[in-house]
Amino acid sequence: MERLSSLLECLSSLECEKEGRDILRAAAAAHDVDALAYFFLKPHHFLVRVPHLIHTFPAGWGRQVLADAHAGFGALVRMGIRTVAPVDLTQRSDEDARAIMNLPDVGNRGALLTVRSAGGETGILFASANGSEIEWRRFKEEALPRLQIFLAQFHETILLVQGIAPCCAEELLSRRELECLHWCAQGKSYWETAVILGIAERTVNHHMRMVREKLQVQTNAQAVSRAYELGLMLPDEDFTSVAP
Repeated sequence: MERLSSLLECLSSLECEKEGRDILRAAAAAHDVDALAYFFLKPHHFLVRVPHLIHTFPAGWGRQVLADAHAGFGALVRMGIRTVAPVDLTQRSDEDARAIMNLPDVGNRGALLTVRSAGGETGILFASANGSEIEWRRFKEEALPRLQIFLAQFHETILLVQGIAPCCAEELLSRRELECLHWCAQGKSYWETAVILGIAERTVNHHMRMVREKLQVQTNAQAVSRAYELGLMLPDEDFTSVAP
């Protein structure tokens, strides 16, 4: 934890991307991985060919991956956008996982972590390592949680370096959308939510569809999970309506 605290302290003085690469190198050493690659995506940025990238792989790695439109790059972005919890690529056998692990200079172990800001900006961190199964298990148990904390702080710092101000819940979701999301998180159906809020059921359906689109998820359960991750869920006392 001392090494993590030291890294987070370094982030507070980060002023340029070159320093960001140096901090990534320190993070890789502190978490016993061979290389790290950080991808920064603005909302709907995944439709653009080239995202923002900082990495510790050999020189030219990013240019090779992006310019050649390597299949693993597209798979990495797709998986990063769709997932919330860290992914152990070593234990997955699907096509996207195989494509990511076939990226140049990648070791025999890999993990993918994702974080999102309230404004929808996505940070994807890919960790690559060479090691035994025992070493990798120890990494997942001890280092991976710390690496997730580091990613959240690193992503927030990159936003500040790029001049992207954080947005509050009300700037991303409307008050009514937040209310519908709150009651959805409480397990209420669309009909029950409509009764609580005094609106039509089809209106609740519309608001929840907008919530899913804004948070870039497919299901209401994913919307609730991502909203908690982004700190968008308002305190219960903000909702004065009483459920029937």
